[in-house]
Amino acid sequence: MRADFDLRASRQRDCILQQGLSSPATSSIPTPVKTLHLDADELALNFEQCLKLANAAADHLLAKQGGAMLLSFWDDERGLESPHGVSECHFQCPIPGWQDYAANRGGSLMVNYGRGRYVFCYRPLADHIQAD
Repeated sequence: MRADFDLRASRQRDCILQQGLSSPATSSIPTPVKTLHLDADELALNFEQCLKLANAAADHLLAKQGGAMLLSFWDDERGLESPHGVSECHFQCPIPGWQDYAANRGGSLMVNYGRGRYVFCYRPLADHIQAD
């Protein structure tokens, strides 16, 4: 396991400029996201097992901020994203819709299992509670 930071603000800005978007949800450039890479192919975990592992890791890493709330995910094996349909507007953007969705809703942690096989995006739960 290793953790690093993905600075993608310039790509996000390019995507926004390409599409001419000006809505509040897409006009702000997201802050850097911490990415936890988990590579353990020999375990042959399925989606549900990886989700449980990602939830546990996210809760541990974001414990000081009240835990983790899953915002979005990508299942490369089945070509599924959540929320459904968020990539429809991103066909020319370097950032997938599910990742952009999370980034613009306070996402600060991405758990990437198997080099993109399954990817889960989280935000600190305390941020969500304070926003309400």
